[in-house]
Amino acid sequence: MGVLNVSVEGKVELLTDEVEGRKLKFADGVDIAKDGMIYFTEASYKYSLPNFIFDVFEGKPHGSLLSFDPITKETKILVRDLYFANGVQISADQISVIFCETVMRRCKKYIREGEKQGTLESFADNLPGMPDNIRYDDEGHYWIAFSTSPKPYWDIALRYPFIRKGLAIITRYIGRPHMEKNGGLGAVDLEGNLVAHYYDPKLSMISVGNKIGNYLYPLVDYALHVAPIVFAVAVVLLYQADPFDPASLPAHELTNKKVPTATKINSGVLKESEFIVSGQVFGPEDVAYEPRSRYMYTGCADGWIKRIKVGESGVDFVVEDWVNTGGRPLGIAK
Repeated sequence: MGVLNVSVEGKVELLTDEVEGRKLKFADGVDIAKDGMIYFTEASYKYSLPNFIFDVFEGKPHGSLLSFDPITKETKILVRDLYFANGVQISADQISVIFCETVMRRCKKYIREGEKQGTLESFADNLPGMPDNIRYDDEGHYWIAFSTSPKPYWDIALRYPFIRKGLAIITRYIGRPHMEKNGGLGAVDLEGNLVAHYYDPKLSMISVGNKIGNYLYPLVDYALHVAPIVFAVAVVLLYQADPFDPASLPAHELTNKKVPTATKINSGVLKESEFIVSGQVFGPEDVAYEPRSRYMYTGCADGWIKRIKVGESGVDFVVEDWVNTGGRPLGIAK
């Protein structure tokens, strides 16, 4: 499925599901500029959501940043050759589109207006985690969700294709090892400088975080994993015959810029927090917040967009099924 428009009455309309004569494979993050232009990512044109990890293991740039003009109904590819393009956020000044490139642990910005229109620039490099979604808090900070931190085994796997091929074989024939750890949230300022990083060693797959008042609301997208059991003999036998062909990543770009340490580090903040609406929201991915009504909207793995009423205290909530999209809603914007 592609990009949907959901009215306040709950009516669902398909805006676009193809580009350049082909169907979109894996539409992901989305945001809407004040002029109505819609920007979204396609994480991969080769792999769909259930097989996303193979895009990571293959290490080839299958992702794109796209736009959809609601007036002309035209869908365009703005930036190609991205390594798992993910979350999208229009910049505070509306001049740029900031997006996450998960595998490369960075965010870039596409200039949408002005003299540099159509150009691409770095925004935040060498992040302390693999970024998923990004959201602006209207207070001068972009909050980036990290599904996992760059542990040594991840760095080694990203640098050596033969290791990723082995992981792909294990995943295909046995089950995906749980390699994620230290999920959290990072805050960067308007220039992309890291100013805060909150994480927890026991959490992973944090997909988005939103700051509302004095509270941070990270959403955890739980997934099923198998234990990291490696049947070495089976892997060796399958390695030669398996056609999976991973590429070398531009690993030098992961460390080509020294990033200052965050000024606020709190490894306990998420551990000390309460799990809210647990059991009522399955597999949340992105979130949109309407401050006037105090509603949070999030797309879930069961196809529902959930509407969550945030109480005045900030710690009491009412969850309701709002709209069933008939698919797996990932990015969401208002």
